[in-house]
Amino acid sequence: MTDAQGRQETVAIKSLKAVGQTDDLKREFRIMQKLKHRNIVRLCGLVDSDEEDMYVVMEYLPMGSLKDYLKTHREHINNTMLLKFAMDIAEGMDYLEQSRIIHRDLAARNILVADQHTVKITDFGLAQEPNKGNYYIRQTNRALPLPWYAIECIETGKFSHKSDVWSYGVTCWEMFTRGQEPDLPQKPETLIQMLKNGKRLNLKPPCHPTIYAELIRPCWDQEPETRPNFSALIQQVKELQEEDL
Repeated sequence: MTDAQGRQETVAIKSLKAVGQTDDLKREFRIMQKLKHRNIVRLCGLVDSDEEDMYVVMEYLPMGSLKDYLKTHREHINNTMLLKFAMDIAEGMDYLEQSRIIHRDLAARNILVADQHTVKITDFGLAQEPNKGNYYIRQTNRALPLPWYAIECIETGKFSHKSDVWSYGVTCWEMFTRGQEPDLPQKPETLIQMLKNGKRLNLKPPCHPTIYAELIRPCWDQEPETRPNFSALIQQVKELQEEDL
């Protein structure tokens, strides 16, 4: 892509062609248009053709998704690097919380790696702006990534910044287990009952027990009100960075 000053930039393009999906892409564009943060993928523009085709143009990060990065570099990743990534994600999500945006799809697959020290949040296809009560109720029955979702999201379709905190905990679990998949049931009824009974993703090596206990596990409290907010998670990551883990 070439800008008005003649400078060239490699970009990523997200397209939708199916009838009925253009509203989703326009909503994603409207949300991304408002966002300017070092840990959120930068929006470059929207291309709206005369037909059903629409394209969102974003900055291109050649190192790919965090999910893939964890699997291909697991032997060379240490806790110092991962805590920096956890900080980047928490700061980006805190910015979204202050901007009143619920992401609803936070996961390692939706984090892009800029370099060995920086990651950025992407994919706002499910993002929503909450109502005055600071929550959003799901309106459609599309397929959703249940293992990353808080119990209230699965049971009642209610999403909030605190349900994003739950997803942050799962994303950190992915990171500190070096890319392991959440081993939770995919059937909603089974998963709801399991979560109500207190079952959560277990501590698995090589995740450090202190990181699991102090950063990850508190994100999965049964009651949304008692989960930390992203500002508190930033402080928790800072404290963990000061320890020799």
